[in-house]
Amino acid sequence: MLQFNPVKGKVLIRKDKMEDTTASGILIGKSSTGRCVTAEVVSGERAGERIVFTPGISNAFDVGSEQLTVIFEYDIIAYL
Repeated sequence: MLQFNPVKGKVLIRKDKMEDTTASGILIGKSSTGRCVTAEVVSGERAGERIVFTPGISNAFDVGSEQLTVIFEYDIIAYL
């Protein structure tokens, strides 16, 4: 994988795919999913940790076959 370390105050993440159905098969509407998103941190001291964050200004790009995103650290709500 490409060695990529965002500048101070930013975090490189891999967003989780948002589910469109519940475990019991109920279809989730697009507006019901909210704006909180989960992801895995892929660089820095917290690499491998899971987070919940509020998507705001971000930059998404492809590295090989996967899409990665850079977000501001202050957009992280919690570490899971």
